[in-house]
Amino acid sequence: MSWSDPRAALVPEAHVLAGRTTVHRKEFAREAFPVWPDLTSAESAYWTGTDLADYEWRPGPIVQDGAQFVGSIRLGQAVGFIAAAHLFAVPRVGISVIPSVVGLSPSELCIAWAANVTSPDIARFVRDASREFASAAVSAAGLG
Repeated sequence: MSWSDPRAALVPEAHVLAGRTTVHRKEFAREAFPVWPDLTSAESAYWTGTDLADYEWRPGPIVQDGAQFVGSIRLGQAVGFIAAAHLFAVPRVGISVIPSVVGLSPSELCIAWAANVTSPDIARFVRDASREFASAAVSAAGLG
């Protein structure tokens, strides 16, 4: 079972792209991005939006959690990308959301389990995760 969700851009309110509804990933060339420690090169490419094409970027502040990630953007130290389904959790004070970024890979969630597993706990988890994701997707799309 898998889901795909577009990613949006988060920029400081005063950023030159703030207020736009659509941008291309190349418009963030040479921008600073928050840096998560101990990432593989593939993970780093995902967080900087360089997994589909090689764009220049600069390392911004090192972040350890979502609050530091968002805080670095709010303080004007970086820009970042986030799955649209998670936008509800981002305080918008000092931040502008650009909902559509062309040339950016989506966020993907996959749930897998062994075919021979018949655990009611796993079945309940998959059912509940499916329901929660569907609800979040409806809310993110502004339909709920």
